Amino acid sequence: MTYLVREPAVAGLFYPHSASELRSLIDSFLSKNSNNTVLNLVGCILPHAGLAYCGHLIASLMPTLSSRSFKRLLILGPSHHIAFDGASIYAGSAYRTPLGDIPIDFQGRDGLFNALNYCRFLPSVHANEHCVEVLLPFFQMAFDHPFELLPIVTGQLSDQQLKDLTRWISEYIDADTLVVASSDFSHFYSASIAERLDECSKQAILSGSLNTLDRAVQLGDAELCGAAAVKCLMALYPNAQVQHLGYQHSGALSGDLDSVVGYHVFSYSDTNGT
Repeated sequence: MTYLVREPAVAGLFYPHSASELRSLIDSFLSKNSNNTVLNLVGCILPHAGLAYCGHLIASLMPTLSSRSFKRLLILGPSHHIAFDGASIYAGSAYRTPLGDIPIDFQGRDGLFNALNYCRFLPSVHANEHCVEVLLPFFQMAFDHPFELLPIVTGQLSDQQLKDLTRWISEYIDADTLVVASSDFSHFYSASIAERLDECSKQAILSGSLNTLDRAVQLGDAELCGAAAVKCLMALYPNAQVQHLGYQHSGALSGDLDSVVGYHVFSYSDTNGT
């Protein structure tokens, strides 16, 4: 069998190409974070921009990740470069980062292909997509054990298709699975407008109400590129304890307050304590 690897697309752009530099950068983010951990973590919402802008936010979850032994990482995120209907799951053997290869969860991949005809492998969707890639080095550094990856990149999904995908995921995952919704929030507004939009998104997600989030997005009061991923996570864990772990927009670091991108981090905890 051919060992097909998805090579890094944004190494050297969104994060360092050198493994040693990448480790050093992530360590620097960790040094600025507290060691507080989230109990009974089952899911999270993480940003996927260049690490200079959002790496410190992603790192806020790492103490929790280091205390858990997840064997499967299921990441849902939006396609930024290719418009298509449905969802694409990488069908190769592994995703590669400067820190090494992460094997694909073949059982989950094949299960989705067999269960939902709008879930397939579109190579062009994964070729340059960063929504999964930029998160992986954090998990590689946090986990001291092997784990598999099920990367799901979403295109246009109908409400019913999203419900069916969520149902399949709910029946497939177990206590060894961490579900990650990869999403940035408002894009290219002034800082003041971005902060208003991002606060609305935050409150809608904390409410746990899909209707509230949908309505806010439809009215233009909230914006998030990974809406499908976030809605899937919310539907998977409607009774979870949701914590907001941090927010920042790109202007706080770049100094450009005329056109910013917003980043949130949320954790989802099982209220049953499993």
